[in-house]
Amino acid sequence: MENQIFNKMLEANGGKRVIPTILIDGEVFTSFDRNRLKEALGVK
Repeated sequence: MENQIFNKMLEANGGKRVIPTILIDGEVFTSFDRNRLKEALGVK
């Protein structure tokens, strides 16, 4: 399972290892942008 998640993260980042990498409904977040993440999660 961990390898599948790792491979999906690499694929989402074009093969680059980027931390953090967050996937929300197919959207890739490669930086911690609190407002953008809240919006994607529907949190106020």
